[in-house]
Amino acid sequence: GKLVNSIPKSVDEAYDKILNRARDFTLCRHLLHLVLAARRPLSIADMNVAFHIKEGMRSTLNLDLEADARFKERIRDLCGLFITIVNDDVFLIHQTAREYLVRFETCTGHKSVWKHSFSPEESEFLIAKCCILYLRFAEFRMDNPFLIKSNVKYREYICPGNGYKRKNALRGYSATLKSAQRKASKTSPMFSIELPFFDYSSNFWLEHFSDKEALDGSALNLAIDLCDPRSRYFTRWVILRFDRIHRRLTTGPDEGLLTFSRLM
Repeated sequence: GKLVNSIPKSVDEAYDKILNRARDFTLCRHLLHLVLAARRPLSIADMNVAFHIKEGMRSTLNLDLEADARFKERIRDLCGLFITIVNDDVFLIHQTAREYLVRFETCTGHKSVWKHSFSPEESEFLIAKCCILYLRFAEFRMDNPFLIKSNVKYREYICPGNGYKRKNALRGYSATLKSAQRKASKTSPMFSIELPFFDYSSNFWLEHFSDKEALDGSALNLAIDLCDPRSRYFTRWVILRFDRIHRRLTTGPDEGLLTFSRLM
């Protein structure tokens, strides 16, 4: 009789029971926000970075990451069966779990501290900030090969008028990228050149950013810096996101995205 009485009477009640066992309410919500907002499933390695990144960090050396196996256990400790891991990618247990968590305009009052308590705007804000902070790590700084440093404060674009040719810029682009990769692997030997969460951040930070109207001032300023071709935080993510950038640089009438203005 006790066993039968303990069976949840609805899916909502089952989800309540799972999440009410969470050992750390705040961290559980933080992780669920990331899963809800992600445009594609985050791998364990991606989630490890996104989960641990905080304001003030400047390098992957600042990240207090856990071994992947331990982090899987951490996820289970935080969220129980609500999160499932398939081929090292992190998912909600079922589509109904998303419907249970997310608060939409049509949602009415509820008694549960979990049901319909996740604002999509808050989830977008959280993951957008993770991406923006990460793309400004030291490992991803790279000079734009189409900019000439005429002095410390000013950079001008390469153009035929100043005697620079496209092939010189492309040679500089290749050399600078290789140098940046070598530096990243030496600085953070635990990472491969393809650092976790960098591919995701490069490809999706703009989507998260454009969907969020209320980014605080500090995050907004950091995002503007990522959009400035004269900034050292611009080139690497642009090259990765637009995977045909090299072809565009070599065949187009101009230098393409690397010579965009900040406004563009």
